[in-house]
Amino acid sequence: MSSQSKRIETLKKRFEKPGRLAAESSTNSRKRHSVYIDEELMQRVDEMYKEVKHQLYPTEVTKSAFLEQLLALGLESIDEVKAALNA
Repeated sequence: MSSQSKRIETLKKRFEKPGRLAAESSTNSRKRHSVYIDEELMQRVDEMYKEVKHQLYPTEVTKSAFLEQLLALGLESIDEVKAALNA
């Protein structure tokens, strides 16, 4: 195998789908989205992600899976979200 082929194989591995929580479906379609979020809120999210990831070890939790669960639970509690936005 040439060095270029080895390099390509190594790069492919970097982009393989990372481990996900068992409860999640592997059929989810994914798309990159950009949003602007308050810096302090994002710092809180980062800290909580690290804490949850540590608590759930050895289960591997990706940040995208963590954020998806936060958003999904927020959608399930949409009345509370609307009340908070209306306050």
